[in-house]
Amino acid sequence: MRDRGLNLAVVTDAHNGNALKRLKKAGSYEFSDAVISGDMSGKAKPSPKPFLLGMSNLGMSAGETILVGDSIRRDKSAGTSAGDNLHAE
Repeated sequence: MRDRGLNLAVVTDAHNGNALKRLKKAGSYEFSDAVISGDMSGKAKPSPKPFLLGMSNLGMSAGETILVGDSIRRDKSAGTSAGDNLHAE
């Protein structure tokens, strides 16, 4: 991803300290440009708010964003809603 100039925001419902520990343990922390946790955004998935915060932190629009998730209900619906909210503004 870095070689292609792509940025990565991790959006998780875990609290920030736990999220950072998990990413570091998995060896993924150094690949993350932003980590958005539930306590940072004030909302849990499937709210679009954490995804909007992630895009904002990266300076990206919905049209420049790809969402990769593991839950259709919590990730895909929230990501779609985030894109819809950006287009409505």
